[in-house]
Amino acid sequence: MTSMAISISDSFPPSPTVPSPASDPAQSPEGDATDSVRLSEEAQVRLRLQQGESPAEIAVDLGVAAMTVSAYLDPVPISPPPVPEHQDGPSPTTAIPPMS
Repeated sequence: MTSMAISISDSFPPSPTVPSPASDPAQSPEGDATDSVRLSEEAQVRLRLQQGESPAEIAVDLGVAAMTVSAYLDPVPISPPPVPEHQDGPSPTTAIPPMS
């Protein structure tokens, strides 16, 4: 019986190369322009506040009113309008005379 040697190095394509850290966009200081996320105005306000900016500075930098920044930071819940109480007597619409 003859012995056959099989080489697997010829069977597979060459292994992919790993990019160097200098060519990796995530590692570069300026990043890639296509690899960014646009934050909402409210998210920008909250982020800048966490970074130590004052609400007045944030308003000026973003070009919005100080009240807008304040509303983003301390939103006031809007309550539903009160339900009118039932009143005895004729309906207000029946008391209106018809137009001639």
